Amino acid sequence: MFNVLQLRAGLLACATTTLLGLAGTSHADVTHSSYVNSSVYDYRITYMTDIDQRRTGLGDNGDMYCAPAAALNLFCYAANHGFPVGGLPPANYMTNGQHGYMTAWLDFIGDLMQTDPQDGTTCCVDSALQSLVNGAVLKRTTKYNSSNYTPGQAPMTQLACTGWIVSFAYGRYTQVGTLLGNPIYARGGGHVVTLTRSWRQGSSRVIKYRDPNNDSSLTTQSAHANKEYSPSTVTGWFGSSGLRSLTRLFSVDGNPRFIDSILAIRPLFGISFVNTGDSQGGGSIKVLDPVPFEGSEGAFQPSISMSPFVTIVDVNLHPEATTALVISKSVFLPLSQLRTLDLQTGALMTLTPAPQGLERIEWSGKGYIYGFNTSDELFRLDAEGNEEFATTAIPEPSAIAADDENDALWVLSVPERKLVKLSDDFSETLLTLIIPTNVPMSGKGDVIFDPNSGFPWIRTDANDTIYGIKPGATAGPTIFQASLGVVDTLSISDDRLYVSGDGVVKVFKPTAAGPGWTPDAASPFNGLEGGGRIAMLRNSTNYNPDI
Repeated sequence: MFNVLQLRAGLLACATTTLLGLAGTSHADVTHSSYVNSSVYDYRITYMTDIDQRRTGLGDNGDMYCAPAAALNLFCYAANHGFPVGGLPPANYMTNGQHGYMTAWLDFIGDLMQTDPQDGTTCCVDSALQSLVNGAVLKRTTKYNSSNYTPGQAPMTQLACTGWIVSFAYGRYTQVGTLLGNPIYARGGGHVVTLTRSWRQGSSRVIKYRDPNNDSSLTTQSAHANKEYSPSTVTGWFGSSGLRSLTRLFSVDGNPRFIDSILAIRPLFGISFVNTGDSQGGGSIKVLDPVPFEGSEGAFQPSISMSPFVTIVDVNLHPEATTALVISKSVFLPLSQLRTLDLQTGALMTLTPAPQGLERIEWSGKGYIYGFNTSDELFRLDAEGNEEFATTAIPEPSAIAADDENDALWVLSVPERKLVKLSDDFSETLLTLIIPTNVPMSGKGDVIFDPNSGFPWIRTDANDTIYGIKPGATAGPTIFQASLGVVDTLSISDDRLYVSGDGVVKVFKPTAAGPGWTPDAASPFNGLEGGGRIAMLRNSTNYNPDI
């Protein structure tokens, strides 16, 4: 993990002395948190930091440092609620005594984001967040306007109401034409701010946010302040994203400002299902959320009971990171259906476009849902369940794992003893591995992709050992193995492996000596109630460097 005290030791030598003896402040900060649907919601967070971007000590006096400042708001809030991002300690950062320290942090984050004071570009928000939010518990998501995701007031409010703290960018747009009756917009720069209030009842709407560019003084920190607007929704053409309906915050000289990206952080959470595959149906989905930000402790129901007339086939998280995905089969229907599970209300909603008969699902941080059915068809769906790609040119699938880092999907076939790596649109088979016979395999299986080692790990019903399958340059794969006690199912969240076995969750971290796993007894998830299926949140982004 990056530690700004080490990286900026010389610059911070004087500033850090002001931190001695300061205690962190924490409050029940989320005073409103209700998300009913995209037209009815109410969110308010207090005590959110409001760091000024404009100051001496930064290039061009910080005029272009809105993205670092909006990210730093989140980091300071996290530090004061038990999560010291990059070594940032808890303190009241809104005092002038912290001004130099915050300048050094903005300089540091600006370097990571490659903020250019001259041309006003900031290219690397997601990679900077990945560098800083790199612990076992705190996670980040960045979501950009694209052909498969539409940022706006509703989706960022749903994130906030489920325990995330949120900053967002709005672009400065100009209408440059019309196509099929809808305006064509071109982006000409933008600004990044931090959400504090979002409310909607039908057509009545309010957004409030911390604006880092709200102070003319370059040497002092301004007081907390909000900007407030009554947004609206406008449909138009937005570059390669196509026809989208974006949230218009306000206009200047007839040129609208549209919300077009979201960055958010949250403590890790997950779900486990007790009683998976029981022919009697029913069971319960447990939410694993032991360390939320203060004020968001009630974001999810701790346990959601399933109907005894419904058999749960598989569970996972939805790529939008606010709900769960459930494959369920009703006694009244012949085929299973894919549904979303609202973790706040317990409501199930069928994704009607999704294919029926799915057996397993996987979520991707790129915004996709993967699944395969009883006919061995493999699908990539969008977040609403619409089919994007499908293929049958694969071995008989037993389990799947997203490899977002390499835009790929791993398919495990227990009957054929194969691991196949596909491009995420299934257009290319990137790798086929034959699993050696010294790896026992039978029954059902699991596969995860480990971004730390760069290769997948598998388990099957043959035993409780998990096996790392490292591709060889010329010869067959190298096999690593780890004995983790009883293993019913497993999930990975970036740099930690989460195993459900003996009815509890067991957490493991990579060994220092090479590929392998060692217990992480300090994890707050260790010993929580496990089940037949478990799924954990991961860092995620739909960032596309080509756009």
